[in-house]
Amino acid sequence: MLTCNGELYLSFADVTGLHFGEMTVRQTHSAWLDIETGETRHRIGCNAPRGDQNNEQFLALCRAIVAEVAEKKPDLTMKVGVGGGARWTLFLLGLAMIAAGIVGMVFSQEARRGMELFALAAGGGFALFGLLLAFMWRPGAGILVLNSDQARAHLAARSLNPDPAEAEKQAETDEDNKG
Repeated sequence: MLTCNGELYLSFADVTGLHFGEMTVRQTHSAWLDIETGETRHRIGCNAPRGDQNNEQFLALCRAIVAEVAEKKPDLTMKVGVGGGARWTLFLLGLAMIAAGIVGMVFSQEARRGMELFALAAGGGFALFGLLLAFMWRPGAGILVLNSDQARAHLAARSLNPDPAEAEKQAETDEDNKG
């Protein structure tokens, strides 16, 4: 069971799915573990740079949760990757960039004398970047499905701490011992 402030948060016996995701945009690194129990999704997240003590403790918590769930349900898998709204948003942004780039290339002939080639190249570059963005974030792609051993290894590899057990010790609190 997982507790929060001494109250039952969820029972590992009720877990039907796990999904780990992370994104880095500029200086912000976000990681989360979604724990699905039937129709309910519980999210545990961390917004801290990789290697930060808080991020290391978060990864240790995720490894511990995966280990506990694997003990109760050994056949349960964990999905890894960004999905849902974020993936669709970036995919649609890529499609919009492709359309805008093509429109820019079509209207490049309307550019000032001598600037047609520059306008054509800019529109083409915009369309190519949009194509790359849409391809990278296409719905249904990029989601890995890992068994419990692979999931624990994946989470350990995300840690910059060479000794993940040390992060687990740092993450322990008095609440952990109150069962």
